[in-house]
Amino acid sequence: MRSIGNEIKTITEEEVFEQLKEILYEVAPLKVIEEITQQTSLLEDFAFDSIDIMGTLLKIQERFLKDSSIIEVDAFLNETFSNEKRFTVRMICQQILELIQKEEAGNE
Repeated sequence: MRSIGNEIKTITEEEVFEQLKEILYEVAPLKVIEEITQQTSLLEDFAFDSIDIMGTLLKIQERFLKDSSIIEVDAFLNETFSNEKRFTVRMICQQILELIQKEEAGNE
């Protein structure tokens, strides 16, 4: 949930997805040349490297989170570059929602 004036708003996965698409276009406009879907892989479809991922993390931090200590960069990068699974936009959206929930739980 986000506070807007006196109003509390819950951010949806669709809103996170739309904002994440904006972030990806900002971070790597020359790599993000196709439509971004929930199944898009940053590594396989757009050839993101560690610098692109770090830029994405910084923008996620700026846009969604207030507490800079919440994102565990090493864990996020290990998850991203793991050979076990295809790292998709949907996975990032889910991680962002989890981080927002952790941040809100910590503020209560």
